[in-house]
Amino acid sequence: MSPSTPQRDKKIWGDLVMPAFARPILLPCPTVCAINGHAFGAGLMFALGHDVRLQRSERGYICAVEVAIGVATPPAEMTLFRHAVPADAFYETVLKATRWGGAEAAARGLVRRAVPTDELEQEG
Repeated sequence: MSPSTPQRDKKIWGDLVMPAFARPILLPCPTVCAINGHAFGAGLMFALGHDVRLQRSERGYICAVEVAIGVATPPAEMTLFRHAVPADAFYETVLKATRWGGAEAAARGLVRRAVPTDELEQEG
């Protein structure tokens, strides 16, 4: 998606993906997301819908890239950001499109822990 994407296409995209972002929140059990590489844009949004997020420590970034590429953040995504991103990391994440490595994301509360790849699926 880019700033030149027609409004109709943006609406279709939003109607398709917003329920997927919200689905983990609505489940009646805790959910865990293992981030094994980069999670930009929609990848980050999907991860934020989980109760626990773990990120690979040695490689990969998470980033809310919308502002960096000139795409407005839809209201539903902004609600998810407010729900899942700690207040002290909100500005840098949403308005500055900071790329967070595992250790930095864990330190700022975006993920529960940063772990080596071989432990990523065992940690949850």
